[in-house]
Amino acid sequence: MAGNILKNLPKPADFFNKSKNLLKKAPLPAVLTVTQNGLRYYDGQTDVKHKFTPELIADLEIVDEAKFNQEIAAFINKNQFINRRVIIVLTSDIYYEKKFESKLGNEVEIDKFVQMIPFISKVSHEYSQETGSAIIVANKPFINNLVNTIKNHKLTVISVIPKSIYDQFITDLKQLNKNSLIMTNNPKRFVPQIKLKIPVNRTSILIGIFGTMLLILIIMVVSSRPQPERNNSLLKMIVIPTKTAVSPTPSVITITSAKIGITINNNRLTTKATLLRDRLGQIGFTNVTSTQTPTNTNSNRIIVSFNPRVSQDIKDKINAEVRRIFQNIIIKDSNDLSVDIQILIGQ
Repeated sequence: MAGNILKNLPKPADFFNKSKNLLKKAPLPAVLTVTQNGLRYYDGQTDVKHKFTPELIADLEIVDEAKFNQEIAAFINKNQFINRRVIIVLTSDIYYEKKFESKLGNEVEIDKFVQMIPFISKVSHEYSQETGSAIIVANKPFINNLVNTIKNHKLTVISVIPKSIYDQFITDLKQLNKNSLIMTNNPKRFVPQIKLKIPVNRTSILIGIFGTMLLILIIMVVSSRPQPERNNSLLKMIVIPTKTAVSPTPSVITITSAKIGITINNNRLTTKATLLRDRLGQIGFTNVTSTQTPTNTNSNRIIVSFNPRVSQDIKDKINAEVRRIFQNIIIKDSNDLSVDIQILIGQ
């Protein structure tokens, strides 16, 4: 394995040098560092690295779970890491973090930050720093796959620690366990789950109810009058015009109305195409369909075609998501589309 394939790794030797006097009777656990590019295992004597297959992980999502688990299992078996306790250290390219000047309890700001993270399922942890606090959010399926594969190969996971926490508590095993992102061997460990709040405009609701009741009352009073002609004139006078919802004109395409068609011509890119579809759904595009053609090509070229009525804002959002997953992309406008946005995978 190459010597310098994993950059910006925490120095596991520091953990052993600084912690050697803390546990005189029990051996220290090994440190398994995880980045988007690969793994590094260090136990004070053995120091080995493994580089993941390219494009195995994209945008903190596992593109191929089976292959991801196979590579970790092969790394463990090849080096015979059996019956060892390990601390998993995640480098900063594996999670999102935001720091606060104040101490713990920034619920409003935490909610805002967590809602911005594009993962469907998340694991989060808030912790204290010397000058404030911080919140860390990671992709829960990614962490679970990693931990479960390691446990299935006779390794005991002590804790799963982001690098920022590892650097702060490198000499304190209790704090490393306390600040783990997930429950491991500590039954008292609790990871706070952030509940996403949907704001409700109560004032608007009350005004709407009151207005409806007032209109009904006026109609009842007018209809009870004995003179039909006068009733008709009064009705014309008191009818309160209601605001008619103005729907977008046919020429306007919104995020929720945009019809997106993903056509898969290269079977090897099916997993990535599915990931793209899910990513588009996460950012608000609700009308996305994908089809796989019976013919198969080896081309990796991606063609994204837009109806000229699609706004530049929507184009930017689509292009950003496509570029996060694919390369060799061609973008163009076309009037000859059956959908608003067409994405050809392998053309």
